[in-house]
Amino acid sequence: MSEKYKNLIPACNFIVRYNCAIHVGYKKITNFSDEVSVETFVSAGRNRSPVYLVKPQEKLQTVTFSGSVGIINLSQIQATFQMQSPSILPTLIFVLKNDKSVAKIYSVNKPMWISSKYSNLDAQSSIAFTVDATYAHSGIVELPLSEKMVNIFKK
Repeated sequence: MSEKYKNLIPACNFIVRYNCAIHVGYKKITNFSDEVSVETFVSAGRNRSPVYLVKPQEKLQTVTFSGSVGIINLSQIQATFQMQSPSILPTLIFVLKNDKSVAKIYSVNKPMWISSKYSNLDAQSSIAFTVDATYAHSGIVELPLSEKMVNIFKK
């Protein structure tokens, strides 16, 4: 690999751990974003120091896990434990470097299943059966790289 691209983090190497523990395999994660609503207050005239206040969420934030490749996916876990409310523990996403070391860790807070899309069943094809699951969440946060967090990845 050339020096120019040496420090880039590939978007194709990631691991998902539900409830910080259960390894879940997915091919792609979309809607991977976080957003807050802000209200700005200014006093009359020229105000060079506006005040910003975070407002309650106005729209649903979602993340979609696509193409489950393992035996288990988040929908199966939630159905097994009959979770109809958001998970207490976050879902962790570990983004890996080319050497398989952890580059970034993200926490999907309070994931709650809202929909699933299943691949078509076709007896004449050899396409794998996959599940795309969409979850509502209360925020996605980048966590600091610490030894304790990296140890969760190694389990």
